[in-house]
This record gives sequence, C-alpha cells and structure tokens, in this order.
Amino acid sequence: MRSRLAFALALLALSLVAAAPRHARASDFWDEVRTPGLRDWREDVERARTALRARRTVQARQAADAAVRRLPERALGYVLRGLAAGQGGDLAPAIADFEAALERDPASLDEPLDGARAAELLARGGRHDLAARVLGRVLGRMREGGGRRSLYALYGDVLLTLGPARLSDAVRAYREALRTAAHDPRAGIGLALALRRQAAATDGAGDEWRVLARR
Repeated sequence: MRSRLAFALALLALSLVAAAPRHARASDFWDEVRTPGLRDWREDVERARTALRARRTVQARQAADAAVRRLPERALGYVLRGLAAGQGGDLAPAIADFEAALERDPASLDEPLDGARAAELLARGGRHDLAARVLGRVLGRMREGGGRRSLYALYGDVLLTLGPARLSDAVRAYREALRTAAHDPRAGIGLALALRRQAAATDGAGDEWRVLARR
C-alpha cells in the first residue's frame, strides 16, 4: 500500500513539474495576445535595468528607448530612460521622461530605489514640486536607514523652496531626518532655516532656530 502511495505521489509531483512550464507559457501567450509586444518590452526593460546597475549608461538608454517605442503607453520605459539620462548627466531629458511617466501612471515612481534617484535628479533640475511629490510617496515605503534619513533631508530642502505653505511640512521632514541622526549638519541647518522663516512669517520670537544655527 505504502509503495503504491509513494508511486502515486511521485507521479503527481512529476505532473506538477511538467505542468508548470506549460502554465507559464500559456500565461505568456495570453499576455502577448492582450498586449502585442509585451514579451519584447519586458526584455527591453530587463536589459535597461541590467545596464543601469552596471553603469553602462548608453546601453541602458538604448534599451529603455526601445521599451518606450515598443509600448509608449507604459510608464516604466520612461522611468528607466530618465534614470539612464540622469546617470549620464543629462538632466533635461531625464526630467521630461519622469514627467511623461507620471502622466501615464501617478504611481510610476513609487518603487523606492527608482523614486529616490528620480527625486534627486528632479531636485537638481529645479523641479522641486515634482521632487516633493515623488518623495512624499516614496518615503512611506522605505525601510529605516541612512538612505531614508538623507531623503528626509532632501524632502525638507525641496519643501523649503515651495514657499510658506509648505514650511510646516519642511520642519517635519527635517525633524524626521534628525530623529535618527541628531547631528546631521544638513538637516540641522535646514531645520534652523525653516524655523527662522516660520518665526518671521508668524512674527514669533522662536529661539530654537538660534540654538540649531549655533551647532
């Protein structure tokens, strides 16, 4: 009895192993039917990501461009092309691609690594509004750590440029950056400046900014 049961289980295991590739192939087939060019688009995306990781900027840009041309309605190709352009120091086309990606999918830069890098490039290019928008979504998805702390400092910086309406948000961002690194000079200076502007806007005395400024 046990030998027959073992034999049946072995046959079942073999049938499951054999069925898995067929299922995957069937899924790929119907994906391609619904979205012609999807399989090649995925290959373009993978080539772009691989080239980005290896800092092969030209190849990354070419592969991402192929993805955009193949399925222009999909946001990820624009994200990767923008990251490749930024990696090569071309801020204007990078920003244009991030704008195109967000137009197609407001969540296209929510992936923490992509979003963090894009936000840095947007800030460098003067698009502080978009950088703040991206960081506001990305930071809630990131784990604790030095990278997250640095992004909170950047978040404070870009919020600070957006005027009095975002001063309170900038103060909160700098405080969050300082929560895990009390002596971070960038966040400390930013917080002092934000508090000073708050005090001036409300005609308040506020001494905390003076203490921070002396650090």
